[in-house]
Amino acid sequence: MKHSIRITTYLIILFFLAQLVGLIVIYNYVDISKSIETGTIEQFNTPVGENADLEENEAIYYIIGGIAIGTLLVFVIIYFKLFGFWKLWFFLAVAFCLSIAYGAFLYKSQNIFIGQWLPIILGIFTGAWKVYRPNFIIHNLTEIFLYGGLVQFFIGSINLWTAFAIMIIISIYDIIAVNHSKHMVHLANSQTESGVFAGVMIPYNNDETSFYKNFQMEKKLDAKVDNNIKSSMSIDENQEIIGKGAILGGGDIGFSLLFTGAILFANLQELISIRNAGELLVSFDIASKMLFLKVLIIPACAAIALYMLFIHSKPDKFYPAMPFVTAGCFIGYLLFTLLI
Repeated sequence: MKHSIRITTYLIILFFLAQLVGLIVIYNYVDISKSIETGTIEQFNTPVGENADLEENEAIYYIIGGIAIGTLLVFVIIYFKLFGFWKLWFFLAVAFCLSIAYGAFLYKSQNIFIGQWLPIILGIFTGAWKVYRPNFIIHNLTEIFLYGGLVQFFIGSINLWTAFAIMIIISIYDIIAVNHSKHMVHLANSQTESGVFAGVMIPYNNDETSFYKNFQMEKKLDAKVDNNIKSSMSIDENQEIIGKGAILGGGDIGFSLLFTGAILFANLQELISIRNAGELLVSFDIASKMLFLKVLIIPACAAIALYMLFIHSKPDKFYPAMPFVTAGCFIGYLLFTLLI
């Protein structure tokens, strides 16, 4: 087992909360009245402007290309040790996504400050706190909101089949990057060492002086460390601490949310068509909320798949999580179709 039951449970809860909040963000940005009027899904503008306007058949190329270019840039930054630039870049991206996410809960306010400027101010403030003064609570709390904002920016350009294709491609990439080239392992270690990491993080022993110090490797085990902490650490034959905390990469959270969001969007579109054809037996408001509850079976299955991975994995090894997340999402989608 990779982590203790307690740590594993925390990871799974954070994963599911990020999915739930992300889906609420996506759902809240749908302009129901205008969508019914036009017969197609219309969205409210976010506090930072309109969402990405990409052709559905082009979106996959932008997303995959962006990942490739972003990964290359990160390795350039690591090679030249441009960590100050990295933190600034990461802060801007985080603040952007958080502003969109917060806006989903505030945009209906008649007050322009609360509806538009407050989400941006909160996004900048919590983004700066996360990047420059991180701690356990602020890091993971912002992670719960962050991916909803990121996915919301792209969701209007993602159709069902694009979502399936992205999940398969990213799963294959994850296997190669973790098990073969191992550059994803190097990237994760470099992120924790530089104090910037996209993903949920739970330390075994929370060092209040430096959050990221909890996840950095050490060569010798301090004899004064509490025995309970020792037992939860992953230690090899030479007593080297392999990891002092549990992490789950942001991609595992973000791509599964993108998939579920695409399912929600596609079925909302179908629901609008049924309503406009006069074939809906209940009010659209009730039907759309029932749809939202049904779609939660997908992240629930993904969370179960992740839990199975953590239960059956070894503490001193890195594992590609995306294949398990993808399998869980696909099983969840199959169950979802049976519920409709």
